[in-house]
Amino acid sequence: MQEFIAFYDILGFKQLTENNTQALVNRSIEHIFRESQTAVCKNNLTDDPRRPGVVVPNFDFAEVNCMHISDSIVFWTTGGLTEQNFLNIVEACYTFNWRTQQSALPVRGCLVAGELEYHPFQIRNAQGVSFHNSSLYGKGVTNAYLLAESQDWAGSYIDKSALQAVSQNLQIIPTLIYDKKLVYYQVPLKGGKYSYELAFRTMGTLNDVGFYNSAKGIEANFRIPMNGQSFDDSVQRKLTNTIKLLDYFRIESQPEEAKDSKSVDGEPLQV
Repeated sequence: MQEFIAFYDILGFKQLTENNTQALVNRSIEHIFRESQTAVCKNNLTDDPRRPGVVVPNFDFAEVNCMHISDSIVFWTTGGLTEQNFLNIVEACYTFNWRTQQSALPVRGCLVAGELEYHPFQIRNAQGVSFHNSSLYGKGVTNAYLLAESQDWAGSYIDKSALQAVSQNLQIIPTLIYDKKLVYYQVPLKGGKYSYELAFRTMGTLNDVGFYNSAKGIEANFRIPMNGQSFDDSVQRKLTNTIKLLDYFRIESQPEEAKDSKSVDGEPLQV
């Protein structure tokens, strides 16, 4: 069936498992669980009946499916390529994108429209041995995976296949841009290439202090898998490309008349 699908992968997952204790790996993955659950539940919380005083995501509000498979996170809709499904998964991706950048391991991803099949089942024998099928497959899943893997940063964007599915509504994309959830941006790709895409925003406008603090937070998250080891060229490039998106929305300290003349939706600022 044709659905909206977003595929994300965790950057530095191999280094995370090789360089750190199992306790830190577990805690880092739990943070990703927290952010994906919060994203599909639209930031709605409820009291945890098992732990007094603790709140957890409220799945009564969830309208997007989510599956974690090792270092991959997949979001998908149910019910076809409707405008409401598009808005639901955009909201989930936007939330997951900015929250992971600020408080979890770095991720990259892409939202597409395409074919998806998912028919899970389980077989268990008398000895308690199980066969689990959780296969999620189709051209849409493959396309989302390939487009996510081709990026050279911690970020995500909406592929043209998904945009085409809602193209009859001429206001849906301008409204999301106006609401500061999306922005047209030169997405960095592997091999030093760029592609002008509709990317998910991570911040509103930032002053110099906000930019510095946010950039240091992103760098700290990139360092978690390394456990004190130096970045290689690939990791450093991804970090730099990620921080450049923040700089796109930075308004430097300067006279008010100069600020008024600068558009934060213009060309990216130099880092």
